[in-house]
Amino acid sequence: MPTVLSTKILTEAQQQRLLNSGLGLVHADFIKTEVLDFESDEKIENAIFTSKNGVNAVLDRGIKIESAFCVGMRTKALLEENRVKVIKAGKNGEALGEIIVNEFQQLEFTYFCAEDRLDILPNILKKSVIDVEEIPVYKTVLSPKKIDSGFDGVLFFSPSGVESFFLENELKGEAFCIGNTTANAVKKYTTNYTIVSKTTVEDVLVTAINYFTRQ
Repeated sequence: MPTVLSTKILTEAQQQRLLNSGLGLVHADFIKTEVLDFESDEKIENAIFTSKNGVNAVLDRGIKIESAFCVGMRTKALLEENRVKVIKAGKNGEALGEIIVNEFQQLEFTYFCAEDRLDILPNILKKSVIDVEEIPVYKTVLSPKKIDSGFDGVLFFSPSGVESFFLENELKGEAFCIGNTTANAVKKYTTNYTIVSKTTVEDVLVTAINYFTRQ
């Protein structure tokens, strides 16, 4: 029976999806996040979020968001659950940047980001002279773990998760990467990887299941 390692803790439903397909599973969080002490206006007209971590950090402070632009369906769902109007959602930072440049160039934005955020989205906005204020609201902390057992596949959900995994481990099986940015991080360590085009955990699971059930 093939076994996969998830570099983030999965929900009960996600675990069962893998187990019901005949795969073995081990899962652990290889990164954690810490909320920063940040300053912001109490009301933001146009906010940009690229992760659920940013959304949680801002909403926990009671900041009012009039409208939001975000990356990923899970980030969009969290915003809408909290009654925040989502104007546009992109599948990744590059896609969201192109949407803003092409359709909303006249607006001013506040980007609630990670302290170690990627340059892709900010560079796109800067190149088109979009008015955006960046406010770091959380940071990613690596939480590496030595995993003694061998795995047929490892599920990666962020470049930070990739870095944390390879600090203590080697990969002998297939890497399943949630998008190109994560795949670019994996390329430094192995040529055995599959890129999942849709940026949801469920799509990573389905891709891994299909990969092993076809063998």
